[in-house]
Amino acid sequence: LMPSDSTSFAINDVPAMSFGTNTPRGGAEIHCRRDTMDNIDADELDKIVAFVCDYADDVVNAAMNIVPHALPEEATKEKEKMQKMLGLN
Repeated sequence: LMPSDSTSFAINDVPAMSFGTNTPRGGAEIHCRRDTMDNIDADELDKIVAFVCDYADDVVNAAMNIVPHALPEEATKEKEKMQKMLGLN
């Protein structure tokens, strides 16, 4: 687990995922004073939203549940490490 917008869910055993892009340095930077709609490329945002919607549709309508019921051992260790770091143990 890495710190992200989905960490609060994942650390509480709620399946979670984050989506992101590799923007060049100087592009819209997240979690800072320049993180405003003025610095977001509307066309790129549309592409990302379309991808996430298609992905969610595939997951929701899958013939079988593709979300694992248990985390792999390595992810469980990372989760426990994150919980300890956040004082949640």
